[in-house]
Amino acid sequence: MWLILASIVASCSSPSRHYVSSLKDFGYPNSISEPPEIHEALEQLQATKREIEYLSSQLAIAQRRHDQLERISNANRASRTSISTLPEELLLQVFEASVEHDPYLTTRLLFVCRRWHNVAIKAPHLWASISFKFGNEWDMKCAAGKAKAMYMAHIARSGSNPLHIHIDIAGLKSSRDRLHDFISTYILSLEPGMDAERVMNARIDWPTSWTPPDDSPRNIIHICELFEWLKESDDVQRNRWETLSLALPGGKEEQDQFWPLFCYTAPNLTSFTASNLFDHMLYCHASPRFPCLEALSISGCVPSLYNLSRRFNHMLITRIEIIFKWDSDYPYRGLARISL
Repeated sequence: MWLILASIVASCSSPSRHYVSSLKDFGYPNSISEPPEIHEALEQLQATKREIEYLSSQLAIAQRRHDQLERISNANRASRTSISTLPEELLLQVFEASVEHDPYLTTRLLFVCRRWHNVAIKAPHLWASISFKFGNEWDMKCAAGKAKAMYMAHIARSGSNPLHIHIDIAGLKSSRDRLHDFISTYILSLEPGMDAERVMNARIDWPTSWTPPDDSPRNIIHICELFEWLKESDDVQRNRWETLSLALPGGKEEQDQFWPLFCYTAPNLTSFTASNLFDHMLYCHASPRFPCLEALSISGCVPSLYNLSRRFNHMLITRIEIIFKWDSDYPYRGLARISL
């Protein structure tokens, strides 16, 4: 009895051995081995992986060496060019001749190479010409911000040199007119064959919700704020102004909007050039005060310069150029109010 129970317990406690023994009885091996082809493929895969890693490391080393040689080659090639062999004094004269007609080039010189950067930074008189030019940029806020940053950079780099200011807003339109142009272009894109009268009627019927708010980046008010800042916060720097060239917009609304922003005092200004200057601006607003003016150039419709001329010391003016847009209602004797 006890022997029977012991054999039953032993068989239950080791079922795996019983199962294996039963497999052996049917002719199965102890373990299932993988085919040799799989072993060979795995070994080849591992070898290929190690080879790829090695080649990748060699490629990285070769790429770094290539970049280094390319920099050396470019430097040697640049050193043999005619512009690179110029002494800094002659290179500076080239810069001066270039930026004379385009003050915006001064900033671009900094990004050509380190040598040009150093030559330009060490020449304060290169930064004495400051240009503000605005057309019909869609993002007026961004354009005004860049212009302000440019002005501050030129002020810091120009040292104590006299400043030459160029302000060109002749092509500037009001936010409303710019929006009308945009809407007209959009309407014509939908129906290219539409005549001008139908485009104008469709534009008039356009929803007023399209009108940009005052804080919109498209609003011309951002340019006004820039020149307002220039007028109110720059008394010290304005003493350095030697020449001022001002191109005003052609529209009466824009003229009345911008002209008061330029009616400030520049005590050391010797040359003033203004285009699109109209008589109503002098009657309705104050005039700029330039007590040391020596050269005056004006184009516009100004039959009587009394309001403007009383702001100058006539004894100092040695050159005057006036281009009038004559109106038949104004007599020629209006010029008699200028006494030189």
